[in-house]
Amino acid sequence: MPHCQVRENAWMNRKAVAKPQGAASKRAAKPGATPRGQSVAPKVTPPRARTRTTAQVPDARAIASRSKAAAIRSPAGETQAALPSALAVQSWLSVVRAYNLCTATLTERLASLNLSLAEHEVLVNLLRLPGLTQQQLAERCFVAKSGISMLVTRMEGAGLVVRTPSEVDARARLLHLTTKGFALAEAAYAIQGEVVTAMTGRFSDEELRFVDTAMTHVASALEAMKRA
Repeated sequence: MPHCQVRENAWMNRKAVAKPQGAASKRAAKPGATPRGQSVAPKVTPPRARTRTTAQVPDARAIASRSKAAAIRSPAGETQAALPSALAVQSWLSVVRAYNLCTATLTERLASLNLSLAEHEVLVNLLRLPGLTQQQLAERCFVAKSGISMLVTRMEGAGLVVRTPSEVDARARLLHLTTKGFALAEAAYAIQGEVVTAMTGRFSDEELRFVDTAMTHVASALEAMKRA
């Protein structure tokens, strides 16, 4: 064999040893490779631990600031009046409680006369100021004119109230008590007097004048809110 052929054969043998032949040899050279025809199990990656960065931690001062802003702003973003003081709220609750107790006590005691609180209001107002119109009576009883109309009609049917034409305005009707209505109104007024005496008996005239002035200011403020 010629010397050049020997050298060529030797070079080919070294190449075959250094580089395996075929696709199977290529897969065998890669670690973790799966032989052909076998299924590959899905790779499961363990869940990454969720860490909370400093930027995600709520700031207590920021929360307090947002809460304070929400407390003084309406949903529309308009600034509202400051909240009343604890003393103001306590005073208001005292007035409400006294009013509710007064209403409950009157209602309970008027039941002996088979009278409702609304009927009592009509009788007592006509006892003190006979000849009121329905509109004037509605204003003094703090109810709508339509409500007074139905109430007066019912009391007229019971023989307690009569309507008389006005000498000044022919369209107006003035309200008066009948003899039966007058007697019932006096009994109802006596019950009211007992309740009022129990409420105010411990106060001096000066204290009562202060209460009257204070409640007048309260009424004026509430009427202004209604007109606004």
